[in-house]
Amino acid sequence: MSELGRAPRRLFVDESKSRGLLLAAVCVSHVDTAVARERMRSLLLPGQRRVHFTHEKDGRRRSILAELSRVGLSALVVTTPKGMDAWTAREQCLREIAGSAVRNQVQTITVERDDSVVNFDRRVLYNVLHRDWPDIQYRHERAYDEPLLWAADAVAWSWAKGGVWRDRVRPLLMEHVEMGP
Repeated sequence: MSELGRAPRRLFVDESKSRGLLLAAVCVSHVDTAVARERMRSLLLPGQRRVHFTHEKDGRRRSILAELSRVGLSALVVTTPKGMDAWTAREQCLREIAGSAVRNQVQTITVERDDSVVNFDRRVLYNVLHRDWPDIQYRHERAYDEPLLWAADAVAWSWAKGGVWRDRVRPLLMEHVEMGP
């Protein structure tokens, strides 16, 4: 992600494992977070606890991506090649996300909670951030508790799907980083 200005920011991170590991982070200005959350909540259909792109129909996906463009967020996508060791891939992606957080004056990193990787993620983020950037906080949240994780899910799904979906999410993209083996 390129420098986004002086206002403190927050990152919200989700993943896709369909073609190698992909982490998508959406970046929102601290002052815009509450409004962005409310706009994401407004996308819920009756009975839905969260927006999950895998379960949405194409017309709704298009509407959601259009709304993301109006929310005022930017995105970073970090990918690894298919076949890369899962732990190595995750560590490389998290290190890149943490580096982006430092470059873009991010105050908090929120990662969608997957209990099988929480301790690993914490170790990686601690090792990257603790000594030089201890003010950056990081946490794991369930997607139904944090609406801005839905935006990261939409970006991750769209980028992983490719084709027209990648084209639709590209205007939000500040940077795509391909990690090597």
